[in-house]
Amino acid sequence: MKHKLIIVIALFIFLIPGISIGEEKVAKVIIMRGKVSAKNSRANVFSDLKMGDWVEEKATIQTEKRSIVKFLFIDKSQMTLGPEGSLVISKFPKQEAGLITLIKGQMNNKIMKNYLDDGEKKDKLYIKTKTAAMGVRGTEFQVLYNAENLKTSVITFSGEVKMAQTDHNERVSYNSLREVLNSDHAVSVRDGQFAGSSEAGRVNLPIKINPAQLNSMKQNSDLAGTNAKTKQKQYQSPIPVGVSAKNFTGSSSNTVDKSLSTSLGSRVAKEVMQQVVKEIKKSEAKNDSAPPPEGFKDENTGAFAPAAGGYVDINTGIYISPPPGSVYDENTKTYTPPPNLGGFDQATGGYAPPEGLKLDAKGVFVMDNSRLKQDLLQKAVIVPVIIEMSKAADLARNFERTLYRPIEQGGFTQENLDKFTDDKVNEMTSNDTENTTNQSSQPVVHFNITIN
Repeated sequence: MKHKLIIVIALFIFLIPGISIGEEKVAKVIIMRGKVSAKNSRANVFSDLKMGDWVEEKATIQTEKRSIVKFLFIDKSQMTLGPEGSLVISKFPKQEAGLITLIKGQMNNKIMKNYLDDGEKKDKLYIKTKTAAMGVRGTEFQVLYNAENLKTSVITFSGEVKMAQTDHNERVSYNSLREVLNSDHAVSVRDGQFAGSSEAGRVNLPIKINPAQLNSMKQNSDLAGTNAKTKQKQYQSPIPVGVSAKNFTGSSSNTVDKSLSTSLGSRVAKEVMQQVVKEIKKSEAKNDSAPPPEGFKDENTGAFAPAAGGYVDINTGIYISPPPGSVYDENTKTYTPPPNLGGFDQATGGYAPPEGLKLDAKGVFVMDNSRLKQDLLQKAVIVPVIIEMSKAADLARNFERTLYRPIEQGGFTQENLDKFTDDKVNEMTSNDTENTTNQSSQPVVHFNITIN
């Protein structure tokens, strides 16, 4: 009788949803917005998560639009999954390195350092996507993976992330991750740096991104404000462009100290100078082997680096490099992108393309559909003629041909967008004006344009 009772209780527990009898619970939901769901290794369907829920090892997590979830792991590490993201907690043992598989989306991480290790430099956590592997110890960083273009990108806020590109057609096992990250093609992404997978088959050498965008991304650790519409921000160094930061802070001269004290007050001036000196020393100490700011490519080894100071697009994982002719800032050792390359959202840190454009997964600036339709419609209704669908299609193709060029090679800016639409509408309608004089005075616009 006793044995039968034990069997009945075991079956009862097994059949109740939400009661775990298999994998260890490893992370707790501490922040959540929108709709987030999870599926454990034994389930066939996803179930909605709520605040305070625990998730197991081997669980799959997914977020929908305008949704985020932040987990606190059993080792006090924190991990936030952004909108329309998906990940698997593949392994999270207490005595070995964990493994998170990012299926798609944006992930912000604060990994706690293991202060009880034996002195050997061991990775505490591995993160992998289809095209890259990463190894971390005590680090704050962000990982982006775009499942459409297979790009993996890493931005490090503090600490260091080791990164190596992997073949998306080959499966990298847990046991081989350390070997991959110790290969010649692996790089170390340090404070303020970016690295990403590429079509060249290897990760670029880490470079600095736009300092102001970096700061906004770092402040947005919970990936909040995803849909905020804030003014685009352009970076401007507090020290005049072209002035050497070393000379600016030289201890042999009191000119700068006096000037700052007069304008800011002695206490604030002292704090500013201390911070500038600290950042310079920190940068010099960690980036002695960094590639030149203008970028380079080694034809023999295949190693390469784009120009420093560009923007990272959160949606595509693409790095938008400063074009030739960008102003070099000696103080930050980066190039400042021109205004027609866009800016960034101050609330999220996300890249904001030039108005009326968007960046597609191929890294090409294309017309934003909603802006194109609105602009053409507004301009067409004031012309007393009919714009036929075939002609509208021709207009769309003209837009597409023009837009499929980088912005620095003559792609659209807000300034020439209006002129282009005016010219094209006038060009296509001028020849038909005489033929439409007998038609209704109220114009009819056949509108069916899609540009991706």
